Amino acid sequence: MRSNFIALRIHYLMVALGIVAFVLAARAGVSHATSNGRVTVHLGNANKKSSGCQASRFSDIFVTIADIEGHTSGKGVAGWHDLTPDLSSNPQQVDLLGSSAGSSQATFDTSDCMLTTLGAGDTGVPPGKYQKFRMQILPNGASPAPSPNACASLSAGTYNCIQFSDGSFAPLNVPSSHIKIPTSQITRGQLTIEPGQGVDLDIDLDACRDLVARGGPTSTYKLKPVVHAGALTLNSLIEGEVVVGSANSSGNVVAAGSPVAVPSASVWLESAPQSANFALGNPTPAASPAVSVDQVVAQTTTDSNGQFVFCPVPDDTYEIVASAGSMPSATGTPSDVTITTGIKVPVSPDDLVIPLLAASATTLNAEFTNAGSGTTTSATMAFGAVQSVSGGPLVQIPTLSGSAGSPVTTSLTGCSSVPPCPLGTECACFALNVPSDNPVVGTANGSYATPAPSPAFQIFGQTSNQTVKCSPPDLISPAEASPLPTPTLSFVSCM
Repeated sequence: MRSNFIALRIHYLMVALGIVAFVLAARAGVSHATSNGRVTVHLGNANKKSSGCQASRFSDIFVTIADIEGHTSGKGVAGWHDLTPDLSSNPQQVDLLGSSAGSSQATFDTSDCMLTTLGAGDTGVPPGKYQKFRMQILPNGASPAPSPNACASLSAGTYNCIQFSDGSFAPLNVPSSHIKIPTSQITRGQLTIEPGQGVDLDIDLDACRDLVARGGPTSTYKLKPVVHAGALTLNSLIEGEVVVGSANSSGNVVAAGSPVAVPSASVWLESAPQSANFALGNPTPAASPAVSVDQVVAQTTTDSNGQFVFCPVPDDTYEIVASAGSMPSATGTPSDVTITTGIKVPVSPDDLVIPLLAASATTLNAEFTNAGSGTTTSATMAFGAVQSVSGGPLVQIPTLSGSAGSPVTTSLTGCSSVPPCPLGTECACFALNVPSDNPVVGTANGSYATPAPSPAFQIFGQTSNQTVKCSPPDLISPAEASPLPTPTLSFVSCM
């Protein structure tokens, strides 16, 4: 597997050497005009191999990018700065799936690290700490048009579109034509640009998860993405394999002497938020966030050899969360969740081996209620399940078959379960199937411990990335043992 990535590592080496050459030239007096920095922006979709993308009806998602801007509060340079000035006159159309969704490709290669460079790399960027970014999408019908235009079969003025697996197309709308990247979705909360130095910035969109379809006589599609960004360095990838594990007499979970690969396992890359991001929401919402839950940075599934790759990966510390809906040792039997902690990039771990234990499933039931300011307000939200690492983070976990994909967006259209909807609210009920045990926990290329007794779970709901937002926007239930007593997350002040 390592040989598949030699070309990629050479690419990162060339990037690093280019930055060094730029800095040396600046110091030698080749460029005296400015002490500004240089930013090269790359667009990726590290989730191309996620189960959502693999199961989608889409083969391509085309968006046309007209500009990338960064905001800094530095002395004398506060405000928005153009990172890709050449895009305004030459907008660039990008396929967010790289033509790989639904692909039958059995193993990974370097094309799975989709790195599309946006613009030529601007050398006039003021130094400072950039704490938010925004991407301008060229609206359909605006000018100048991209060339070539993969959406032209719809009309000459359609620049953003979806291509389905049957070859047909549909126009794609991006609300407000801007995609915002706030501080909470930037690795370490900021990108630092030093005088006279170069930075490679990765902007990553989970395109399959972020598409919203609206039914009716004619279906319409909107892209409402959650985007992550961060600086890239030489070893900006994480790779490994997921195998069948077993518990030994020492209380550790180990791989067999001849490892058995687990294909089609869900593997999530997560990182800690900069601050508390969830408020307790049962039975009534707390006034402000007090609970920190890991953010899902990227998702993938293992190939036929049990292997997975995340790339590119910005510098940070991560957890990897893995589970399988069907273990090869017992078809139809799920696994427990395995959490690998302490994964640091750019000290990128190579050839991780993550063991999974066969398990049974349990069902988590919950209810959301939604009350607007003065009137009820229809809203959408993402929801899912959480488990904890003893003395460590709360992590989001993949769900098993028979439940809605997690996280997933759903409309609050009504609920018939007990307790009934409170007066003046809308509500929805749902069930999530998850492994019945606490997670297996270990460290990168270290030992893994068998699950602790007394499994506990938490349910969360998010409106922060949706059209209708509540206050507080993201709620979580208290930690409780399964089966949960149907907690109610009570969203209020939804507008």
